[in-house]
Amino acid sequence: MKKLGILLGILCMLVCTFLLFFGDTAYNKWQEYNFQSDVKKIVEDGDKSELAKNSTVKSGWIGDKYVKVYYPNSNIEQTNEIKERLDDETKGLVEGNLNFDKDIKEIAFYGVVEKESNFAAVKEVSAKKVSHKVESRKVESASESMVSSIYLDKDNKEFTLSSLFSSPDEAKQKFLSKIKQQLAVKGLSEEDINAIIIKLRNQDMATWKFIYDEAKFKIAVDENKSGLKSVDIPVNDLYKYIDGTYLKAEDLAKYNEYIKKRSRKAVALTFDDGPNPNTTPVALELLKKYNAKATFFMVGRSVAGNEDIIKQVVAEGHQIGNHSWSHPLLTKISLEEAKSQINDTTEALKKASGQDVHIMRPPYGGINSTIQAAVDQSFILWNIDTLDWKNRNTASIMREVRKTQPGSIILMHDIHQTSIDALPTVLQYLTEQGFELVTVEELMGDQLELHQKYTNRE
Repeated sequence: MKKLGILLGILCMLVCTFLLFFGDTAYNKWQEYNFQSDVKKIVEDGDKSELAKNSTVKSGWIGDKYVKVYYPNSNIEQTNEIKERLDDETKGLVEGNLNFDKDIKEIAFYGVVEKESNFAAVKEVSAKKVSHKVESRKVESASESMVSSIYLDKDNKEFTLSSLFSSPDEAKQKFLSKIKQQLAVKGLSEEDINAIIIKLRNQDMATWKFIYDEAKFKIAVDENKSGLKSVDIPVNDLYKYIDGTYLKAEDLAKYNEYIKKRSRKAVALTFDDGPNPNTTPVALELLKKYNAKATFFMVGRSVAGNEDIIKQVVAEGHQIGNHSWSHPLLTKISLEEAKSQINDTTEALKKASGQDVHIMRPPYGGINSTIQAAVDQSFILWNIDTLDWKNRNTASIMREVRKTQPGSIILMHDIHQTSIDALPTVLQYLTEQGFELVTVEELMGDQLELHQKYTNRE
């Protein structure tokens, strides 16, 4: 009996081993069958996709990646550039069939799609990649990416960045200025920034590579140490130079709103260094008398004890802004100190007013790209300096005020009695000249962007 038990035990072990071995083998075969079925279905769907329409296909391998490239059967010369980009992306392709003996790591489809662009009467032709990563013989969901795009007008002529602007040369200078600011905000070195800007400046803007989406131009930049490939520039930064007939939908509505605001004879009167319990309330009374709105850039250390004045400023429809905590020249102190000067003031103003503050005027107009990048503020300078802090008399102040043009930002101070004494004459003159006095936010509208600096509406 004992021997029989041992034999039965051995037999059971053999049976279990047999079942485990063949069960595992069967499971692996089942997994492989599912994997191959999935891959075949993905390839079949790829051949029926939009990428494959009216195309000539080339398939094969780039290392462990199975690739299908769909070249459009188009005679439009301008699409040759897109075809070249497909070749660049699939360099090293060895033509061949799907082979499941290989350790497949990716299945990728490249092709060209044509669609209506975000510009009126312009289509976008794009080289596109659809990719499925493969991990342990399991296929992941598809991911899509754009390889390159060109725009064609109704005559199938290339629509370049220059085509979009009525003043291409001026638009280029604006682009270069904004790109430089964005590169600084992203932390690139001065050497890298200069190299990128010089390269773009020496190129015809018509040759710049760009994509337009969500009201932003994505401008391609040359390879640099940071790995940055493109810079986003909002379209509203270029409204002054753009040919509005190419805009549509929401872009057109916002552009028309800009044109409407631009046609307004509006200016922003701004006051620095308050609040002051003796002079700021008088300024508010005078503004009310002339139905004028203004912007008050306040010093953080003056907030405590003047909360009621700050609340009154907001309640009467004026705007408040940040003017640092203690009025230092920000470029002469450390970055951490500068951030503290700005952020502590923002906090104090929010606590006093109940409002977020996103505009900042640096004392003495002193600002640099490092500070701009470090805090979430729009930096508001001026183009009309009344010099009321220096020439404390009405005649001198008015000499500067008479230089005001539509869109100007005027600098005054609400802490000097001589400035308050001159204010009725200033307000009388501006209203008689037909100027509408509005806040900085209303004057600038959608143009305001964080980290950027502005001197006027233009």
